[in-house]
Amino acid sequence: MNYSSRILNIESDSEQVKIDFCYTNPYDYCGWVDMGPYCFIRPINSDLKFDLIKTEEIPIKPDRLEFSKHGDLLYYTLFFPPLPEDVTEIDIIEDEQNRFAFNFFNVSLIKTNPIMTTNTTGILKKIEQLAIELKGGNKITKSYPAEISRLEARLNDIGDFLKLTKEETAIFCLALYLSVTTDQFSITELKHYTNFSPFDFFEIKNTVKVLLKKGWIIKTGNAGIHKGNRRIEEKIYNIPPAILEDLHKDKVPEIKKKEVDVYVATEMLHKCLRDYIENEMEEEEMITLINEYEEESPTINPFKLVRELELEYNEKIMFYYLITKTSIGEGVIEVERILSNFFNSRIERMRIKKQLSNREGILFKNKIIDFVNEDFKTDKQIKLTEDGIKKIFGEETCFLSKEDDFSSGICSLIKYESIVEKELYYNENEQSSINTVSEFLKVEKFKEIVARLEENKMRPGLTILLHGYPGTGKTETIYQLARQTKRNIILVNISEIRDKYVGESEKRLKSVFETYQNSIKHFEQTPILLFNESDALIGKRINVNNSVDQMNNSMQNILLQELEDFKGIMMATTNLTSNLDEAFERRFLFKIKYARPSQEAKTFIWKNKLSFLTEEDAERLAKEFDISGGQIENISRKIFLDSILLGKTYTIEDTFRYCEEELLLNQNKIGKIGF
Repeated sequence: MNYSSRILNIESDSEQVKIDFCYTNPYDYCGWVDMGPYCFIRPINSDLKFDLIKTEEIPIKPDRLEFSKHGDLLYYTLFFPPLPEDVTEIDIIEDEQNRFAFNFFNVSLIKTNPIMTTNTTGILKKIEQLAIELKGGNKITKSYPAEISRLEARLNDIGDFLKLTKEETAIFCLALYLSVTTDQFSITELKHYTNFSPFDFFEIKNTVKVLLKKGWIIKTGNAGIHKGNRRIEEKIYNIPPAILEDLHKDKVPEIKKKEVDVYVATEMLHKCLRDYIENEMEEEEMITLINEYEEESPTINPFKLVRELELEYNEKIMFYYLITKTSIGEGVIEVERILSNFFNSRIERMRIKKQLSNREGILFKNKIIDFVNEDFKTDKQIKLTEDGIKKIFGEETCFLSKEDDFSSGICSLIKYESIVEKELYYNENEQSSINTVSEFLKVEKFKEIVARLEENKMRPGLTILLHGYPGTGKTETIYQLARQTKRNIILVNISEIRDKYVGESEKRLKSVFETYQNSIKHFEQTPILLFNESDALIGKRINVNNSVDQMNNSMQNILLQELEDFKGIMMATTNLTSNLDEAFERRFLFKIKYARPSQEAKTFIWKNKLSFLTEEDAERLAKEFDISGGQIENISRKIFLDSILLGKTYTIEDTFRYCEEELLLNQNKIGKIGF
């Protein structure tokens, strides 16, 4: 069976067999797919063959579709001649001799997925049965409204339990079924799975938005979806684990919504505006979402001020943008940047620029905003005034002095109390180095070390680099050290530092160290500044060929200078030490190398993660599979989740199968491989 494809829907009638699939690209930037022209289906235990008639969305050899990104999705359909009436199961074959080929065996014409629960009378069973009823191949009608009407009694029964409308119940049941059986779902997958009329999907899409807003589903990211050679980005959703756990216990899920205050409202606005700027959201969608925020939380200061000042769209967007940037420590913004981010029309930009240069508009009149300098130029900078900040965030506001303010678009505060205790197992050399660092991080010892270094006119900062093989626990080591020594972590979101505007990335990097120094004054114990996966920042400097090279080198020079004068505790992780710049190497006091786990270490991890394994099983797995601790944890999580959702008891043979799949998915992408 091809591990990258899954069957979404099967329809078999007197005219044809139509099978919808979803393929996930498992390769990095070099995956491609096509379909062999001699693909066929056959009834099981039969020599009859029914050859492929045509395909939709996937090319037939020698043509092929190339992917540009790992995880991209392709929804495609295969058509075959009609089967005899008594056939209930088939094989779908491209090449039986090739394990990478497109081969499925013992497929039911009414496709059945694993049961979501062993409880035959529970709510999950009702949800599963209803989802199968809504499934494309089993529907009497192709109309969504007609299906809602036909299944109204059962929808109301489940909806009364969940406290959802019948339309919301229908989509939630489908979403839950897809989440359990395929790990995620998208609007396109809903479309292929249900095969409703395209005219119904506007209503279905809106229902998904309602469920997202209510907290019944969550957005887990974006995926590239290929339609022929065209690639579009689409949101990917899932069901929150807490909801699944409650339903598994036949409990009504308790949706806990975050209480909205000015900081939560600012965080919501920041995400909304950022998604629009990064082309993940259309302007109409952004405006709709902001209007919803205003209606739902009218007493929160930003929304209250907008209503009281009667701001029109242009000033409102500028106002919200300035608030979000101020909240993450970037309160000074170039006027050109605001205009280019939010206003497409050249005439509109000129009009707003003129209005600003004359200090016109409600925000200026009410002294909410002001220029950083008096003279208006093309590079003019604008900011919230002190009075404006107080009106929005309150009289006692002082940015980077409260714990919540150490989290921003660039930095995230991780409190040591929130870190879950984990038992880690290291090779002998690693354990010795980690014990040394742990000793230095103890409160009394650290203060003594800093004092002694300063007395001897040495750099008082403690800088540590953890490097080596991926998945060996570098990041988790830092988290556990923080938990043990009661130190909070200021985690740097490196991807947020880079900016397309000249000089902005350098400013953001400097602001990271300003944020950290302010945090030292605030917390009782010196926190840890963490640069995770820092390869891009500490790699070898390069010759300048373009503005990007110049920006990278400037950022590295700033980082080197900051490390030279650093006070506190900084830790960085990287997988690539061969590319480490010598200047950075000198600035790290401790360098801990992580090797592939020894057989003894792997045995311990296996036994620790999966309690059903015997000592012999764990040793056998450790010996036969050369995988990291991170990969072992991935496999253990899959087995644990499946045991909860599917009610299945797992064995050593299942574990071997998961190991083989993990190795297959993590092979270093063998050239260009199709099905």
